[in-house]
Amino acid sequence: WHPGHYILNNLDETQTNELLTKFSDIPTFRGLQRIYYWSDIETSKGVYNFSAIDKDLATVKKYGRKLSIIIHYKYKASPTKSSLPQYVLNLQPAKVGNLLVPAYFVQGKEGDGIYNVGDNANFGHPGTLNAFDNLLKELAKKYDKDNSVSFLQFVETALGANTTPELHKNFIDGTMTMNQKARAAFVSTPLIQSVNFPRARLNDMINNLANNQMGFGGPDTFWGSFDDPKNALAFVSNTAPGVYHYNLKNYDSTK
Repeated sequence: WHPGHYILNNLDETQTNELLTKFSDIPTFRGLQRIYYWSDIETSKGVYNFSAIDKDLATVKKYGRKLSIIIHYKYKASPTKSSLPQYVLNLQPAKVGNLLVPAYFVQGKEGDGIYNVGDNANFGHPGTLNAFDNLLKELAKKYDKDNSVSFLQFVETALGANTTPELHKNFIDGTMTMNQKARAAFVSTPLIQSVNFPRARLNDMINNLANNQMGFGGPDTFWGSFDDPKNALAFVSNTAPGVYHYNLKNYDSTK
């Protein structure tokens, strides 16, 4: 475990080296965070390309820093590319109990005011869960013993799509199952799940993460919004507390 500050980095190689040089004398600066899309890592079913992660690891090691790996399975990897491998996009809906569940959910559409659009993996679908579990196992083979990998992080739990309460429950239940499988694959590397929605399930999710010895955090902080009942991250709520409530037990809104 290497606590400290990590910079989310999408710079090119030259700029990355400049950044690492510039902050080299700041002891609390531990390293870089980098987003890797599932579709870029698994180029076709069972075929994995870890060259981007390996390249970034070599860079941070050169400067004595760490790499935080963020696995992305929602939003677009590019304007024309899904974050999910094509074979996952081709999976047919599956019957889970009495519910027919899709392999992924489509988040928003271009031009409707939602800036993050794309495909959000549904781990409540057995095929999607199995495919991602295979990816986790391959990642663990390569990086679980690498001390320069600071932690592995999974993206926010916001569904980003309108659906039925039953399908939303399936999505959250699937995410918690994925977290269990991630912990089974990674025995050494710290794991973190970004958590924000839905409020009604936050307690279940936090307990699940605690049972799997995983960290959690809210993916966003908005100035002046902590006491806004409409904000999913807030402490005050008409229904259930936001995710930061689970970190700070003695929050005082007057200070």
